[in-house]
Amino acid sequence: MKILNVIPIGKNILSRLPGKKFSYFTGKDIKEGALVRVPFKNKNIYAIVYSLQDLKTIKASVKKADFKLKPIKDIISENFLPKKFLEAAEEIAKYHLCSPGEVIKEFIPADFLRFALSIKDDDANNTDFRFETIMASYPKEERYQYYKSLIREEFAKGHSVFICLPSVFEIENMAKEIQRGIEKYTIVFHSKISSRKIKETLEKINLEAHPLLIIATKTFLFIPQKNIRTIILEEESSPLYKGQERPYLNTRKAVEIFCKKTKKRLIIGDIFPRIETIFSHEDGFMFPRLLSPAEQIIIDLKKEQEEMGWQKKNDFISISYKTKEIIKGAQEKNERVLLFVNRKGYSPITICEDCRSVISCERCLAPLVLHKPPGAWRCHKCLFEIKSTERCPYCKSWRLKTLGVGIEKILEELKRDFPGMRFLRIDSDVIKNKKQGEAVFKNFIEYSSSVLIGTELIFSYPQELESCNISHVAVISLDSLFSLPDFRINEKIFHILLKLRTLAKKTFLIQTRLKESFPLFENVTRGNLLSFYREEIESRKNLGYPPFKFLIKITGTEKDYLKLKKETEELKINLEKWQPSIYEAFTPKIKNKYIRHLLLKVEFGLWPDKTEELYEKLSSLKPSWKIDIDPETLL
Repeated sequence: MKILNVIPIGKNILSRLPGKKFSYFTGKDIKEGALVRVPFKNKNIYAIVYSLQDLKTIKASVKKADFKLKPIKDIISENFLPKKFLEAAEEIAKYHLCSPGEVIKEFIPADFLRFALSIKDDDANNTDFRFETIMASYPKEERYQYYKSLIREEFAKGHSVFICLPSVFEIENMAKEIQRGIEKYTIVFHSKISSRKIKETLEKINLEAHPLLIIATKTFLFIPQKNIRTIILEEESSPLYKGQERPYLNTRKAVEIFCKKTKKRLIIGDIFPRIETIFSHEDGFMFPRLLSPAEQIIIDLKKEQEEMGWQKKNDFISISYKTKEIIKGAQEKNERVLLFVNRKGYSPITICEDCRSVISCERCLAPLVLHKPPGAWRCHKCLFEIKSTERCPYCKSWRLKTLGVGIEKILEELKRDFPGMRFLRIDSDVIKNKKQGEAVFKNFIEYSSSVLIGTELIFSYPQELESCNISHVAVISLDSLFSLPDFRINEKIFHILLKLRTLAKKTFLIQTRLKESFPLFENVTRGNLLSFYREEIESRKNLGYPPFKFLIKITGTEKDYLKLKKETEELKINLEKWQPSIYEAFTPKIKNKYIRHLLLKVEFGLWPDKTEELYEKLSSLKPSWKIDIDPETLL
């Protein structure tokens, strides 16, 4: 008879207890790493055997236990995960203040558990392997060439390669480029693949003797494949690598821990990785100088408005004269134009000039965005919608004024100024699925003399963007992003602009009203990554943000604001040793629930092993508190 210590797999099974195991017994032969089914809280769930002991050696302690041991239900796979994988899951869980079972659930899809196959871990005792990190900070085309060469080298050594990407769109795009010539040995996994296909693929993996190239999202990181030597974390800067739901895993950190534990080589791929990543690898990081064939232009809209004599209070230029000149020239020469607009809708804010109220969502307190058609104010947080009126809903005044521009307003102005031009639009209000987006790009490619107006949604179609042969790219509105009080916002803007700049063949134009943001724009137009990095790293050092401080964000939500305020103030006192700051969420109320944050700053490199007291306090908090370790945003 054997006593098994198992890790239950699932979310919210355990509350912030990374080291907790549960014990069961069995009379069957079983090994560490086996996948079993066990009774847990009136249902049967999957679990991984972490360790086992012979009953004879611990019989006395079992008899004294204040609980009754239960038998496992059955063994699903005798050799499902290597011990090193389980140790990695424990360390990832400790870092993120969650259970190993939650980590395993994040990195092994349910179909893998259902179709579990026994995998022999040939690399378990291989002392020749060692962890190392390589920065692949080249433009995408150069990175892909590097990956192809690396894959050939690894195949020759009998090793497989795993490429992790943030979303399905990137996977499909990369697979077409990378797998040429090795289609037979390329495996693609993502959420759109059917269960039947996954089962067939798992069987192929188990039987295939030849090394494989596996291209997948982070959900497949713990794939039980015996000879993966290299993991490539592509598009490292993508915010999609940070989970938005419990356990809020940072895939970048998880992959690093996983590679260290399993002695794999980690390659970080991105033209410009996150600031923290560059800082931690400065010695081996080369800043490429990005060249572009396009003319680089920055337009000061305020200055243009003054020069044109538009001094009246209500005068407002949405599209610069130079941008319209480019569109007119493109129309005459049958060239394509891409216009980037940061906001959906017609106008993001409507105010009453009498009572000075902002028309806001009654459930979220967020400003309602004007959409026309259908002539409605819509909340982009909870999708609450009311019919727009000509009178203020608060004081009934007629003097309503819209502020800012959205994609609908830009499109309206362009159609008025260029009646014969073909305009196409991509944003989430009109594009509801992938096929609709592909249809828009198909039209854009077929008609050379056309203008595509889009929000960030355009980046979900990387292959289509690259194949469009876009002559001119103009950034119509981006200034509003600078108003977000978040320490990563400059980095986000920089990444957006770099992506847009690479698309332009003849002209890349940024129009702005923020003269103080010219240094950032100039770094983009000059392709000067090093200058931007130096400015950003200095700013973060002065303000105490990563990579100089480690952040922990604790969030409380309540329908009763006074109750929430009391609870957050009490928690602040409980954590006063670490000097937390309390602040309202950027959108302080969503779906009738108020939101407040507490922010802790810890010396970098101490979490979690050298902050035992803080770790214990956070572990003991009730589950209703959302604890985000190393948050992507402070908003």
